[in-house]
Amino acid sequence: MRYIATSETYRSISDRFGVTISSTHRAVRRCTTAVVQIADQYICWPDEAKQAEIKNKFKAIKGLPGVIGAVDGTHISIRKPTDHPQSYLNRKKDYSIILQTLLTKLLNLSYNGLITPYRDTGRLANDELKFNKVQSATRNKIECTFGMLKGKWRRLKYLDMLDIPCMVELIFSCTVIHNSVIQREGTHLDDEFDDEDNLQPPNLDVPTRLAFQKRDMLKMSIQ
Repeated sequence: MRYIATSETYRSISDRFGVTISSTHRAVRRCTTAVVQIADQYICWPDEAKQAEIKNKFKAIKGLPGVIGAVDGTHISIRKPTDHPQSYLNRKKDYSIILQTLLTKLLNLSYNGLITPYRDTGRLANDELKFNKVQSATRNKIECTFGMLKGKWRRLKYLDMLDIPCMVELIFSCTVIHNSVIQREGTHLDDEFDDEDNLQPPNLDVPTRLAFQKRDMLKMSIQ
């Protein structure tokens, strides 16, 4: 827990607890693997009762019905990978892994229920512009989530690691632990909130015809 909650080195943590560096490294690996194995207890799709509660809360923001989550992403900074480094180079010319979430569930972007804004090419109708504004205001409620995550688990600010699968497992384990803490204690921003620059709304081409049809119906519902 100390490893993911701070940016301390393995050497510093080993000295603190009076163990060898190799023992600390093994302990971190064993713990992250164990946490991932219980992920479905804390990262799961909400049941019908919870969905209804979530929809009501999102609708109260700007009147957009049927919303059970907001998709957003954040960059986790990493060392330059030895294999295919260009695949991890972001627009700021830093190396990173992208963490993308929906509520407490990682979402495949081909999901039919993913409602994206209308692409603004300068020719959007007034009702489409209004929908985009409402959709953005509804989605923005998730933006502090990543600030809370990185504020509490500061290891996620920068992963000084080389093994990509180990990085992914560590990131995933942090989200599991984070959700478990929220379930027990609720959300407390306090001084653990890290106000960061998250990703811009994704420019997605993958929504299916059904998603486009649903978006049009939602647009009409907020006239």
